[in-house]
Order: sequence, then structure tokens, then C-alpha cells
Amino acid sequence: MIKKLYTLTIIFTLIFTSCATLFNPKGKIQIPVIVENSNEYKVSVNEIPLGMAEFITVQKGDIVTVTANGKTKSVTQIQGKFNTWALGNLIFGGGVGIIVDYSTGHINEVTTLKIIATLEDEN
Repeated sequence: MIKKLYTLTIIFTLIFTSCATLFNPKGKIQIPVIVENSNEYKVSVNEIPLGMAEFITVQKGDIVTVTANGKTKSVTQIQGKFNTWALGNLIFGGGVGIIVDYSTGHINEVTTLKIIATLEDEN
């Protein structure tokens, strides 16, 4: 009897101590970068250069900058909101789930779904 109880405890611990945001992982997502008025541009996220990226991986609060020679630069801050699936950690994940979701950025949900950068001539 004790062995069965011990086994069930281990099984429930493994199943119910994970991140609730596994069901809705929108904390870090890939979004497209659409650049108007320039064929040669450079994208950076939080001042980390990514070159001519067409898709970038972002999370809430990231700063995306698009630049090109002789053009004005475009700066966009990635918007987001609280991921309500993270509340599932109160039921399923406990402290471990909350810590993992917060440290991976999945506690938030990205709401900026694309970057449209219109680069104008500097003149």
C-alpha cells in the first residue's frame, strides 16, 4: 500500500509540477519584419544586430530597431500583456512553474504580431 502511494505521489508530482504556459507559450514568438522604402536594411533587437532578418524572435519589452544608410531609423517596443495561463501555476505548477515561466518570459504574452518599418530619406 505504501509503495503504491509513493508511486502515485511521484507520478502526480511529475505531471502537476510543470509550467502552465505549456498550453499557451506566447511569451517568445517569431514575428515578421516588413521594411518599406529600403532593400538593404539592418535589424537589431535590444542592440544585438541580426542583419537583414525577415523574422525575429521577441518577447514583451524588447526594442526592435531597423536602420538603413541614408534613411531614418525605425524603433519599435514589443508590447505584451499578462499571460492568463500563468495563473494555472497556482493549481498545477506551484512555485516551480511560476519561477520557470517568469525566467523564460512566458509569464507575458506578446501582442505585437509584426514590425512594419517605413524608412524615409534623411533629407
